[in-house]
Amino acid sequence: MCDLPLCERIYSEGNWRVVHSYNTALEGWLCLVHEKKIATLTEMTQEDAAILGQLIRRVSAAVQSVTGAVKTYLMQFADSTEHPYVHFHAVPRMADLPPDRRGPSSMLYIGVPEEQMVALGRRNAIAAQVRDYLLSNP
Repeated sequence: MCDLPLCERIYSEGNWRVVHSYNTALEGWLCLVHEKKIATLTEMTQEDAAILGQLIRRVSAAVQSVTGAVKTYLMQFADSTEHPYVHFHAVPRMADLPPDRRGPSSMLYIGVPEEQMVALGRRNAIAAQVRDYLLSNP
């Protein structure tokens, strides 16, 4: 895992790893990925679920702190052909996000063309701030 860029290994706890989405146009779009690539939520252990609950709260706070978001959306589908396993999207909802891109429509910011994606260097910079926040705020 040390060969991965920082944005793909921001923080880990138990079976959960925090990453910055690679194919998004929104800075600070984080994902909580289960390392065992489980297909459904019912495959989680009690320990996985307990860690996840706290991690969602902490990652949401980190997203808001680092990006200045007014809130964080949380989504989980595990249904894409590219990522058919359980993972959660923690998406910054900025104050100036257009009304037609709020709620479920925020998914229009993922899977964008490469020229619209947040650059690797910027994802790594955000990742460093998120990691610092998570390590400083247990």
